[in-house]
Amino acid sequence: MQEETFRNRLDIYYLAAIAYVVTLVVYVVVRGTLIGDRFEVVWQDPIVYLLAICSVSALIALVVAAISNRTVIVSENRLLFRSRFKERVFTPEDIEWIAFRRERRLRGEGRVYPTARIRLRTRRRPLWLRPGNFERSGNLARAIRDFARHNNIELKLSRSVDGISLKRAGNKGRGE
Repeated sequence: MQEETFRNRLDIYYLAAIAYVVTLVVYVVVRGTLIGDRFEVVWQDPIVYLLAICSVSALIALVVAAISNRTVIVSENRLLFRSRFKERVFTPEDIEWIAFRRERRLRGEGRVYPTARIRLRTRRRPLWLRPGNFERSGNLARAIRDFARHNNIELKLSRSVDGISLKRAGNKGRGE
C-alpha cells in the first residue's frame, strides 16, 4: 500500500461566497432607484444587511479553509491529519476501531456520502471524518478501509435503510 494524499475541497466555499455576493449585488440593483440621471442605492434595508453579513461570513470561511490547507495522508502504517497549524499522526496501536456510516442526501435518492468514525484508545469520543469534504472522496474512504484491513483494526460497516441501521455480516444487528 502506497502513501496517498487527499486535500480538502474548497469548491463548496467558492460556490457559497459567489452565490451570496451575486445575490447581494442583484438585490441592491433591483432595490435601488433611478432618479433622473443618477442611480441611488438603498442601504437602509435589513435584507441588504443580512445578505452582506452572509457574504462576509462566506468569504471569511473560504479564506480560513484555504489558509488551513487541511490534508489527510493514508500510508501503510499510519493515518496523518495535517493542517497548516497542526499535525496529528495515528498508528494502528492508537486506533480501536473504524466505523463507516452512510448518510443519504436530503433531497432525492442521489448519492450516498459515507462518514468515518475513528475510535482512539486515548480519546473519549471518536473522531469524525467526512471523506466527501476531500478530493477523490471514494478513494479516501477506500484507502481508510484498506488501512484498517491491512493493520487488523476492527472495521464496522453499516448502512442506513429508512432510518434503521443494519450491520454488515460479522457484526450484530441483522435480526439476531
